[in-house]
Amino acid sequence: MRKLLAGAMAVCLSVSAFADADFRITEAYTGVSGDDGTPDWFELTNFGDMAGSTNGFYYDDSSADPTNDFALPNFSVKPGESIIVLIEGEAADVPAFYSFWGLATIDVQVGLTGGGALGQGGDQVNVFDGNSAGANLIDSLTYDGGLAGTAATIEDATGSGPLTNSALGVNGAFQSAGSAAVGQLIGSPGVIPEPTSLALLAIAGLFSGRRR
Repeated sequence: MRKLLAGAMAVCLSVSAFADADFRITEAYTGVSGDDGTPDWFELTNFGDMAGSTNGFYYDDSSADPTNDFALPNFSVKPGESIIVLIEGEAADVPAFYSFWGLATIDVQVGLTGGGALGQGGDQVNVFDGNSAGANLIDSLTYDGGLAGTAATIEDATGSGPLTNSALGVNGAFQSAGSAAVGQLIGSPGVIPEPTSLALLAIAGLFSGRRR
C-alpha cells in the first residue's frame, strides 16, 4: 500500500510539474420544491497549479449544445479556488446568494449565466471553451434524480466522482443561513480544500477515474 501511495504521489507531482489551469465542476444545486432560496447554480474549481480565466467559457445543460450555450462570468481563478455560477439569475440574486449562505464577497466569486435551469429528475452541467460547433468540453457533470431536489447540494469534491449529496462537516459542507421560506440547506459553495486535502483528493481521483 505504501508503494502504491508513493507511486500515486509521484504521478501527481509529475503531472503537476507540467500542469496549467484545470477546471472541473465540483458542486451543483438543483433547487427544491417551492421556494428555491437561490437560483440553480454550479461550482467550478481550478485544480491546476496556475491561475486561469473563465473568459470564453460557456454553459449548457443536458442538450450539451455548444452553439446554443451561455457565457460564464469572466473571472480570474487561482489554483485551488472555486467560483459559483448562478443559472438564469438576475443581478439582485448575487447579493442574495451571499446572504443566504452567510458568505462575504471575499469568500467566493459569484456570477451569472443564462441557459436552462437544472432539472430535479436528472440533468447535466456542461462547460465549453466556446460557443461554436468546434468548442471543446471543459467538464461535464451528469446526475440522476436520486441526488436532486433535496436540502443538500450535489457534490463532487475531487472533480472526478463519485457524486454524493453534501453532508454537514464533510469536505467543508455547512448549513446555509437560510430564509423563512426555504429553511436551511447543506452545501460547500466556495469552500477551498486545504493543500494537503487537495493532494489526497487528487490521489483518490487517480483511482476513481472520471465520472463521464
